[in-house]
Amino acid sequence: MEKHSIFFDARCLQDPNYQYRGVGRHSSSICVRPPEGNYFSVACCSRDLPPLPPEYAALFDRVMFRFPRDLDRTASIVSLSPMTDSTDFAAKPHVGTPLVRASLIYDFIPWDHYGYLGSKDAIDDYCRQIDGLRDFDLFFPISEYSGRRLADICKVPSGSIAVTGVGVHDDFYSACTVGDDRAAAILRTFGLEPGRYIAFVGGGDPRKNADLVVEMAGRYAATAEADAVPLVVGGQYPFVMREALTARYRDCGGRSDGIIFLPHILDADLAAIYRGSLATVVASLIEGFSLPVVEAIAAGSIALVSDCEAHLELVSTPEAIFSRTDAGDALAKLTSIARLDAAGRRRLLARQRTHIDRFRPSAVGDRFWSALGTAIETSRRTAPRTSATTSTFGPAPLRRARPRLAFATPWPPQRSGVAAYSFSTVKALSRHADVDVYCEVTPKDAPPLPGVRLLPVAERIDQRQYDRTYFVIGNSHFHTPILKQLLENGGSAIIHDSRLFEYYYTTMGGRTPAFCRLAQRLFGREVSEQDLQLWLGDQRTLPDLFLGDVIDSAADIIVHHPGFMQEIVTRYRRQPLYIPFATSPLFEDRELEPDARRAVRSELGLSANRLSLATFGSVSPLKGATECIFALGELHDWNIPADLYFVGGLDPDFKDKLVRDAEFCGVERAVHFFGDYAPDDLYRKFLLAADCGIQLRKIGFGQGSGAVAECAMAGLPTVTNNGIAASIEAPDYIRRIPDILSPPLIAEQILEMHGQGAFEKRISDVRNSYIEKHSFEKYAKSLLDSI
Repeated sequence: MEKHSIFFDARCLQDPNYQYRGVGRHSSSICVRPPEGNYFSVACCSRDLPPLPPEYAALFDRVMFRFPRDLDRTASIVSLSPMTDSTDFAAKPHVGTPLVRASLIYDFIPWDHYGYLGSKDAIDDYCRQIDGLRDFDLFFPISEYSGRRLADICKVPSGSIAVTGVGVHDDFYSACTVGDDRAAAILRTFGLEPGRYIAFVGGGDPRKNADLVVEMAGRYAATAEADAVPLVVGGQYPFVMREALTARYRDCGGRSDGIIFLPHILDADLAAIYRGSLATVVASLIEGFSLPVVEAIAAGSIALVSDCEAHLELVSTPEAIFSRTDAGDALAKLTSIARLDAAGRRRLLARQRTHIDRFRPSAVGDRFWSALGTAIETSRRTAPRTSATTSTFGPAPLRRARPRLAFATPWPPQRSGVAAYSFSTVKALSRHADVDVYCEVTPKDAPPLPGVRLLPVAERIDQRQYDRTYFVIGNSHFHTPILKQLLENGGSAIIHDSRLFEYYYTTMGGRTPAFCRLAQRLFGREVSEQDLQLWLGDQRTLPDLFLGDVIDSAADIIVHHPGFMQEIVTRYRRQPLYIPFATSPLFEDRELEPDARRAVRSELGLSANRLSLATFGSVSPLKGATECIFALGELHDWNIPADLYFVGGLDPDFKDKLVRDAEFCGVERAVHFFGDYAPDDLYRKFLLAADCGIQLRKIGFGQGSGAVAECAMAGLPTVTNNGIAASIEAPDYIRRIPDILSPPLIAEQILEMHGQGAFEKRISDVRNSYIEKHSFEKYAKSLLDSI
């Protein structure tokens, strides 16, 4: 039988904050594959976190940097840490309907422990995390106590809960078998004697209750029978906290040298310290589980524990349980334990060890895999669920008669063609759907758009609220938070640019280690400086479009150009949805009449006796700027007086290069620039006033051009290369030249149109048909039809 695939959300194993602490250790032990070999395990990782450590990667059959798609009951998913990482792993629409959706559960301490979360935003985020648990149908809490809290808070039925416990490393179990001489030698390296110290393992978190332990130990050290027994403290405590605890210990009767803070030590050494202690004190105010309790008992120490509920699950010896807020009670219990003779200690140890083997890693793993296997088999035998959002608890979401959509996109007044495009898209969509826009622009700075909410894109988008969430992907820095959301949580991608090489290279700071790792992962080899210089000089040599992460993460892909659609099919084996590029009509017919255009030409100072050529958008080598100047030179050589206007921003260094090109061609007085940005009003006036447009692009990959589409909307005769013309389904007054740019061919097309009188007529049935086909209203309808 084919192995059943299980996709693990492995982000907690990447995150340095969790990977080697309790969350990471428990998660990694759970992922150890069962001996039967019935499952194929996949680690789903985040690109925003460090790589999975090799020892963790070895736990899985495969590691990938995306989440599964369209499972349709063909695989199951497991979230290893839903309360530290977003639960969108299971909620993303493109995941489909997994056979089983399972999650590990650690605790609800932020919910139950007042003041644990320090701000309203943190509380709100935590509540969203809890709400996200509704997307799972099988839960693996680490204790009966956490299971009860899960049932109480989230109304999860008992049949959906399987308690696993937490696996304790074998080093602690084997501590009892280490010879006395070897154990004593380990203790001597820390200046300790067997039975002559109290152990406490906590950490800087106040709920570990270190103050009570220090008070108890200080008071005990002051008694005659204690004979200056020190307190040995394990865990990471910052210097200021160590100083404060030492002062408190001294104030309660202990000597200044009677409290010893351990450095970070190996598990085998910690096990020896547990074993040799008078007792190990664990005083936590609240826990979901308590590793130090089980580690200490497994290693052969008496555990003296507070009465929080998680501890009462692990320790049932009343003489070793104290009130969590009463240092006096803890002191009395410690004193009684210290007075036990050898036989009494053995009896107490034996009683505490009664069920300790259930926390061996193999036993914990068996409980997990047994319960998961049973759920998988049961689910296979039941009827398919009708919705990926159906859960065993909580109400299912209601379908809305009017769709609700989310757009994560650049937005005006950000200087981005994509921002303007998205504004027009949302304006058309808002007539038929409720739309929320996630962007970096505040409502007070944005142009008004009634009925549309603007929300911060930095916040996680809860995609369950929407019928569809669109992430608009382009090649500028404005897309950084949008791309991050898509890669992390999936959704529908509207891709405006045919490659993201420039985006990654610029935003990652050039050939940095991060960029080189990305490139190596995308196309499988190391990147040299020679490679980069080749690509920067001619992006037609790119071995990859740098779109792999977007393609893998997106549930649906929407493109605006048929050539680009075919590129994705060929390179990535995904079939995008093609929706023709939309452009606003821009002008009424009366504005295109000859008299109205002459008035605009006069306003701009354009000569009536010279051809006015314009090229629109940002000026770059990739857009054939030099070829435009050389084509102007050809016209001058043929005695055709003409001016060339670069209606778009450009880098000053590149402007210097173009000025030198113009001087070389003898047309320096006929070439005009507009600084680092061409205002929208100037851009629009040149679309009216120019005789002819020139829009070129040296790189194909099926990419379209918004500027060519705008020229078509304005009825402006324009010369462009074949690839762009095909990508926008250009009308016949958009003249075509080969994709290998030739200035003489550009000039010939301009000369031919000039001779035919094409520059005088702007209004035509062909233009009207193009406008109708490429309207934003039609574009919006196509988006809605795709839901």
